[in-house]
Amino acid sequence: MQTDFLAMGLYPTNELARDQQNQIQKYIELFQPKYEPCVVRLSGQEL
Repeated sequence: MQTDFLAMGLYPTNELARDQQNQIQKYIELFQPKYEPCVVRLSGQEL
């Protein structure tokens, strides 16, 4: 059985978004999922 998960996080500041991105990277290293998640940060400035 294959289960796909999609998630999107919205954060009020770039600093909080960076902090959460770093936290997710730590979780990836800790749990070593079979398929590495794609983590992308997009700011208003880039839009």
